[in-house]
Amino acid sequence: MTDTVLDRVRAATALGLDRVVARVPPRPAAAAGATLLVVGSLSPWATFGGFPGKMSLAGFPGGARQFTLILAVAAVLVVVLWPGRRRAGLAAGLGALAVAGYNVVAIAGEGGGLGGVAYGAWLAAAGGGLLALAFAAVPGAEERPLPDDWSRLPAAVEYGAVVGAALLDSIMTDKYVLMFQNMESIMDYRRTCIPNITPVGPGNTLGFKNVPGELFFPLSELDANPNLPDQGTRLSTHFFRTPGDVHACTVDNAP
Repeated sequence: MTDTVLDRVRAATALGLDRVVARVPPRPAAAAGATLLVVGSLSPWATFGGFPGKMSLAGFPGGARQFTLILAVAAVLVVVLWPGRRRAGLAAGLGALAVAGYNVVAIAGEGGGLGGVAYGAWLAAAGGGLLALAFAAVPGAEERPLPDDWSRLPAAVEYGAVVGAALLDSIMTDKYVLMFQNMESIMDYRRTCIPNITPVGPGNTLGFKNVPGELFFPLSELDANPNLPDQGTRLSTHFFRTPGDVHACTVDNAP
């Protein structure tokens, strides 16, 4: 059977990529990728205000920038011979690239074009791609197979994980208090379930037991848009505004 033109193109492309990857020094590339990710995560991603996560501000990883900053830590795997490190590093690099790329598209769409995308987003995207390339260049001979049975972690490591969870809870609780009534605090709660809050007080006239994942449409929108669903029907049928309204931190079906 003769090869089709498409098969030949695929083979040539794969060969070209293999040659590029073979020339990449894994450790310097991983260090450079992590550096770009950190700098990009602490830099503005948008040239205009109002984008979720305060993306126009520098100095802190607000919004999606916190994810690219966390994924940069995977660069340390390039210097340790842990099982699965190559796959984990590849996943981290591609994940950071995906986060940055998605936000570039979203920011450009809301900002009227690529002019709305600030330099930090491009740095983070380049860092994610370089980090993925670095781990793709790790020789397969250095990749240890995953064991069939995982032994228990040392007690100190397990204790550290518990302390880390408590530290995250403390940080996110302080952030919630600091940004109370800010939309970002609601988004953080939906992602992390921190702090452990429930609706209370005389203002809870509908008797909600869980924090709603979405809000009602304002009256101005209801008056202007006849295509919106009837709010009374949604409330009586699903307790919340829409069937997709999440119970982020509970598994019950109570309102």
